[in-house]
Amino acid sequence: VSLLRAPTWPDPGADNGFQRLRLALMPCGEGWRQARVPLQARRLREPLWCHPVDPAATDLPFPAWPPLAPDLALVSLRAADDGSGDLLVALQNEGPCRRPFDPGPGWRLLARLDGLGASISAGGSAVVGPWELAFWRLARC
Repeated sequence: VSLLRAPTWPDPGADNGFQRLRLALMPCGEGWRQARVPLQARRLREPLWCHPVDPAATDLPFPAWPPLAPDLALVSLRAADDGSGDLLVALQNEGPCRRPFDPGPGWRLLARLDGLGASISAGGSAVVGPWELAFWRLARC
């Protein structure tokens, strides 16, 4: 177990007061990638919070997302600040292979974005490289 921290950075008061740590040991006989250690670490650190949707609800604000490709994790999903109704999506590829991102029916990719929200490329297909954090702007069809 390691923690990247100096006495004054990033938070000089981080060691003060009550501390709680969570630790899990995971056997990886065939290797850490095959055992999907990054995915299991995320599950330990950020357990999935599910909110039930009423099956009778037909006036949902947007269509439901299809399942993501293996190793893709949804990091953030929020409305664009300009009031256009577009969505800004951030995904993390937690694996060593390139993974496609398909937002499903009802959505189209407008642009690939950088970390500050500026457009890098227009539309096209969405592929997330190994270990990459990727951002897109989506619009309703």
